[in-house]
Amino acid sequence: MRFLAIVFGLALTGACTTIPNQADVEGKVDSWLGMDASTVKQTWGEPTQEVNVGTDSKVVQYSSADSEESCRVVLTFNAQGEVVATRWTGADQECQSFVKASPAYDMTLGEETNMAILEAVENLQNRF
Repeated sequence: MRFLAIVFGLALTGACTTIPNQADVEGKVDSWLGMDASTVKQTWGEPTQEVNVGTDSKVVQYSSADSEESCRVVLTFNAQGEVVATRWTGADQECQSFVKASPAYDMTLGEETNMAILEAVENLQNRF
């Protein structure tokens, strides 16, 4: 029982640390997986670049600016017009303000904290 109390205490300590900006951006970008093209365009507007890949898919890019500090979000669509892959590059701070979450993105800070606690507990269990 004491072991579980220690594990839980360590997990809470780990959960109190700041969640990195990169994880926030990653979560927002990944929230577009499965979304349809019309929802993407309603939220993001017209893409900076758009390329058809064969007859089955399309890749679009949204950029915050044309500079070294820009943020770029790349979404790949399948033949049905759904996002099947995501990628982003750029400066964390620029991406924090530029990246938009999908309408389905409803993760709250409380849920992020719970996920961090569960991950910390799992990591500790794997050590023993």
